[in-house]
Amino acid sequence: CLAKFNEKTNVMINPQITWKGEETDVVEEGCLSLPGIDVKIERPTEITITYLDIKGKGQERKFIEFDARVVQHEVDHLDNVLITDHGNAPSDSKSAVEL
Repeated sequence: CLAKFNEKTNVMINPQITWKGEETDVVEEGCLSLPGIDVKIERPTEITITYLDIKGKGQERKFIEFDARVVQHEVDHLDNVLITDHGNAPSDSKSAVEL
């Protein structure tokens, strides 16, 4: 998984979400894999993940707010989950069926 935070690209190998905070928010998400589709998705606002860094060393890191959402979105991809799999209808006029 590659994610850019504070102008630095982070490589996270085999990231696993190990903790999710209780507080959530619902935000409309888009995805480069599904151009033109936006879906409202509820996600925890804080998470902790474990992963291997580029050198193969185990890491643990906490993410909050937007960064937490980005990491969860990318972990979804690794788990073969797209934004349309979250059970909410696309929020624009193009439906997933049209893809």
